[in-house]
Amino acid sequence: MFFDELRRKYPAKPLRNLLTESKGGSWGSDYFDGGINAKVLRSPDIRFGFIDFEKAEERCFTQKEIDNFNLMDNDVVVIKSNGSLDLVGKSQVFKSDSSFPYVIASNFLLVLRPDQKRIWPAYLDLFLKSPQALAWKFDTQKTTTGLRNLDTKGFLSIEVPLPSTLLEQQQLVEDFEALVKGENLLESQVLFNAYQLCQNLKGIDEEHDQQIVHLTQLRQALLREAMQGQLLPQDPTDEPAALLLKKLQAAKAATGKKGKAGALFEEEVEAVEGPFEIPANWAWCELKELMVSASTGPFGSMLHKHDYVFGGIPLVNPMNIVEGKIVPSEKMTVTPDTKKRLTSYILDAGDIVAARRGEMGRCAIVTDKEDGWLCGTGSFFMKLNKLIDNEYFVRVFRSEYSKNYLLSASVGSTMNNLNHRILNKLLIPLPPLAEQRRIVSKLEQLMQHCDALEQRIRESRRLAEQLLQTALREALAPPVGTEPAEEAELELAEAETSAPPKAKRGRPRRPAFTLENAPPDLFDAIQFDE
Repeated sequence: MFFDELRRKYPAKPLRNLLTESKGGSWGSDYFDGGINAKVLRSPDIRFGFIDFEKAEERCFTQKEIDNFNLMDNDVVVIKSNGSLDLVGKSQVFKSDSSFPYVIASNFLLVLRPDQKRIWPAYLDLFLKSPQALAWKFDTQKTTTGLRNLDTKGFLSIEVPLPSTLLEQQQLVEDFEALVKGENLLESQVLFNAYQLCQNLKGIDEEHDQQIVHLTQLRQALLREAMQGQLLPQDPTDEPAALLLKKLQAAKAATGKKGKAGALFEEEVEAVEGPFEIPANWAWCELKELMVSASTGPFGSMLHKHDYVFGGIPLVNPMNIVEGKIVPSEKMTVTPDTKKRLTSYILDAGDIVAARRGEMGRCAIVTDKEDGWLCGTGSFFMKLNKLIDNEYFVRVFRSEYSKNYLLSASVGSTMNNLNHRILNKLLIPLPPLAEQRRIVSKLEQLMQHCDALEQRIRESRRLAEQLLQTALREALAPPVGTEPAEEAELELAEAETSAPPKAKRGRPRRPAFTLENAPPDLFDAIQFDE
């Protein structure tokens, strides 16, 4: 086979040793004065055989960014992250177009700059499209937050069979182009079978993605019903939320409104009208009515790069708030001395920490494990009155309703940012305290069912990918009777030295796998319940 011959005939070199540079891209910014417009390539723009400039979005860059990221002729652009399994690792050689003087790869792409004294760019691109590279990328992808990611370090370690001269590499590219035009029907059929398998998995992958989308919508629908008082029947014996609000107001009055927190409560509680209907014994109120205190994390000038240490006291930045939990980073920690300097930002168990920039709606309750950690620069932390169930509040804050409000009210041209005024004005649908707790209990029960369903979907996806990897190896195996010459010579030598002569040994090879000869129950394991 074409690619097997390359691997046997030529010595291999690690991909990174054949490049002058490899780097990610940039998404740039919205329009700003003095900025330079450039086309930004994304995954859909990397087509089979060409790059689609026309549909690429225009973004704004500084001159320094243009100098750093602008693509050059013969750069090889690789899809680094995508939701589809078969697109990650897809490559294409970049050729400039005079109509688009500035073209930049987005941060979901990887740019390889070949050392053109050692490797012909088209030959490198050909190898990255080979069955060996195809199987490798399926085996080594990682999945995070719904995205499939190329293992960049491993990718740059791929062994590339390297003909010694550029002329020979060019000739191999021409030979392969003749191959795919049908001059070698056997090889073309093998590649077509591999392509069919990839397309089949793509359809399964899209079905899984749709299942996850529906599950996300189900979670939000359950939360929406809970916030509207429709998840559980109302208990007429519950103390009305209007009375709860009066207790909150009395508690704030008793504090004397001292300190920074006092500024939050200068206005009297007023009846407000919310964006949707709630039960009669509920009430709408602004978030400031529920808080005892609220503070922003330390300003950037209070924390410098040299303040960070490895394995110290963790900071809770927006990136550390994941799915309602706090996930620390050992690299984003400080020393006990720095903590003493930032005592105003120490978190206590029961506090609620929320992101004030980037993706809206991220928040988590500080547990005993995180007690004594520090609020990071990009976060808020607040204390709620004991008459409010923290778990209920977190669910409201993470809902699509709250996210939409925070997003529409946020400020900032390149990144969404919240301030105290925006936070204070968030309207909260407030049930009686007893019902808050019942809602939390019911939601936990329902979300466990959703989590179990999601696990089944992801396990089904994993099984489908495993089946594809096996099928690809079968499809790309040499057909019966086309063993490499070295193997045939070795078998002959063994036969000649054997006494007495025996029939030719060797187990029969299995026929190449195709969808046509696949067992009918191959994909039974990945069926979904209705």
